[in-house]
Amino acid sequence: MVSSKLGEIGKINFRLAFFIFVMLFFTNCNSSLSSDNTVVTKKIIVKNISDIYKITDNEVQPIIYEIENFSLKNYSSKEKKEQFINLLLPNILIVESEFENIKIDIFNLKIKPNKNLTTKEKEKINNYLMKFGASNLDELYKKFVVPNISIVLAQAALESGWGSSRFFSKANNIFGIWSFSKKDNRIEALQTRNGKKIYLKKYSNLKESIEDYYTKIIKLKYYDNFRKSLKNGDRSTSSVNYLNSYSEIGSEYIVLLKNIIKYNNLDKFNNFKLKS
Repeated sequence: MVSSKLGEIGKINFRLAFFIFVMLFFTNCNSSLSSDNTVVTKKIIVKNISDIYKITDNEVQPIIYEIENFSLKNYSSKEKKEQFINLLLPNILIVESEFENIKIDIFNLKIKPNKNLTTKEKEKINNYLMKFGASNLDELYKKFVVPNISIVLAQAALESGWGSSRFFSKANNIFGIWSFSKKDNRIEALQTRNGKKIYLKKYSNLKESIEDYYTKIIKLKYYDNFRKSLKNGDRSTSSVNYLNSYSEIGSEYIVLLKNIIKYNNLDKFNNFKLKS
């Protein structure tokens, strides 16, 4: 009799435990993600090479560099490349972390019932959709992919001549991004196109330049196949095949990017992270 009652109690306890497990599982499936990954950064104005911190391992100090009339033009090829990566990598990792938080925020807004959204959240959604060129949060979440670090470094190196260009030195512009609006903070190019003046954007620091680059990669339709390749986990040298629209030189641009990635072993930086 006693053993029978104990058996019934055991069954009840098992059912209760199973019920709690199922409830917790489904609750977690629909729960929001945490985006509490705020990075504490340090800002440094670079006026000479001694202002640049050397990267010694795969954990990188979160430093935002602002270039002030500084160029790597007159340094040896080896020194130029090393210092360029020392400058760029911390800023890339900071932006990557910030965009990861934005993606988490987009996910949390996406799963929240529309009736429960606050006015502030609705405003944030509209800002996201406008900034990244999407019609709804589902579309935005799917297209929200950022490039591998090796690709970012390769494009930055090619566009700025490894930190030798005038736009790098005078405007913190790493990716040769043009300005088409008088409202932009910008700098005039020394060359003209078809007799017309051209301008490039001027940024406050390298981080701003990288943010703008990431935004364009996510936003513009030109890079749909590039984003798909990144999402599929393709190798960097495969993904760059879809960047022919980035430059006027087309297929030649892709060859140059592949060579920069291979010969400088840039893929090794894909596993680097910020020092906590």
